[in-house]
Amino acid sequence: LTSANTAPVLMSSGVQKINITGYDSRIAFLLTKALAPAPGRAIQSDLIATIRMTPATMKMLSFLLHQQMLAFEQQFGVHYPMTAQGLSELNITPAAWEDFWSHAG
Repeated sequence: LTSANTAPVLMSSGVQKINITGYDSRIAFLLTKALAPAPGRAIQSDLIATIRMTPATMKMLSFLLHQQMLAFEQQFGVHYPMTAQGLSELNITPAAWEDFWSHAG
């Protein structure tokens, strides 16, 4: 948020947390600490912002992000792969990932 006396603050978020209930959904953006945690320890992070919206708005935002990313990759001939470890940490199978991104919508 900004006021008349402040400019927007741009930050890069390395961690996002999503929570969806029947009445509310939230995306929390966190800034990770520079140092990697010790094995078995959680990543240290500071909350940047939490965005609340209805589940319907969350679903529409998901659709729009998907469409925008597909269009960007097609327009510029680039592809942003996800590592097997990253998919595993998110409990996403490689087949599910490829199926999701193979649909041009």
